Amino acid sequence: ASSNLVSGDTNGSTDVFWLDRLTGDLVLVSTGMGGEQADGNSGNPVRGFGSISLDISSDGQRIIYPSAASNLVENPGVCETGQQDMCYGLYLYDLRVDQTTLIASRRSDGFNYFPALTEDGRWISYVEIHSDCQPTNNCSVLLRHDLLRGWTYDLIEEPIDLPGYLWRNYRNLSLPEVQTYALTFSEDGHYLASSNSDTKVRIFDTSDPSDATVLEGKNPPVIISLDFSTDATLLAGGSTGGDVYVWEVQTGRLMFVIGEIPGRVIDVFFSTGSEQLIAVTAGELAERAIVWKQC
Repeated sequence: ASSNLVSGDTNGSTDVFWLDRLTGDLVLVSTGMGGEQADGNSGNPVRGFGSISLDISSDGQRIIYPSAASNLVENPGVCETGQQDMCYGLYLYDLRVDQTTLIASRRSDGFNYFPALTEDGRWISYVEIHSDCQPTNNCSVLLRHDLLRGWTYDLIEEPIDLPGYLWRNYRNLSLPEVQTYALTFSEDGHYLASSNSDTKVRIFDTSDPSDATVLEGKNPPVIISLDFSTDATLLAGGSTGGDVYVWEVQTGRLMFVIGEIPGRVIDVFFSTGSEQLIAVTAGELAERAIVWKQC
């Protein structure tokens, strides 16, 4: 919760910022309705997973992030006393109009995290965690929000009475007894990949999500970051053990492993056109980015 990035940052909470790397302009995104400071933490509901707890559109103008603050929008949802630290809503900030929109309300029985924006910024997928499930204490559902229509879909249950919807799923995407660490869509929306606590990575075809391709690493690792190449032929994954895995999407074949990278690989992504693969690592002393280029 650095307090010296912008002037007047005295809330003592984690915040979300937008940086223009060309001009150096830095904008505090997580602010209240009147421009006041947020009264709760933003951007990092799970310690150590801040880099995959928010996402930015391809044009850099929209940011989706979680926040426990109560003053970002009107009626953000109610948190019971003593549960504010795990009562996170999900918000979309549009830099073009300086506007914050509530996507998912705060709840006392869980929180929302791991959001992902599609290339055009229209669709938002995210995981909703519940702490009141039976027979286990914790469970999660996978949701998809349409910004154009303002609809939110539960991808685990059959959608009801929503005519004209362009993408419907009628089968189960539930993964019992495993937790989801990362989610990513291919740019064409055809594939959805998830990394899970059973050390496996799954690729779902959104036209038939009952049929999943299961990928495995060589160790096996715990994958905490994922990204598809631009043409959706490759999937890259970064692990807690300092390895980057690259799979062939159609066959599920592990093509190669880049190993012995210092620290956890907290983010991995392809450049536009997929000529480069970038990994962001977090070690004991600092974070750094490593770039590989196709030969």
